[in-house]
Amino acid sequence: MKDTKRITYGRTSVYNLNHHLIWGTKYRNKVLKGHVEEVLKQSLYDIASKYGFTIAHMEIGKDDHIHLLVSAPPKLSVTNIMRWLKGISA
Repeated sequence: MKDTKRITYGRTSVYNLNHHLIWGTKYRNKVLKGHVEEVLKQSLYDIASKYGFTIAHMEIGKDDHIHLLVSAPPKLSVTNIMRWLKGISA
């Protein structure tokens, strides 16, 4: 049985593109905890909804890096998604 919830239907295409994105803080400073973590997570979800992609899973690792599983349409490049996420959340 196929999982049809993960497939997205466009006007002329059917796709399921997922990207695993990881980035760390400058000098690996352990700042992603407490209130900063909550604000960052909310900010990333807001950016995703603004630019038309979804964050399927988000996890902060050892308070110094972040893992995202992003589902995006083919018209959005991974480079632009990373630029929006890192640039706006900074």
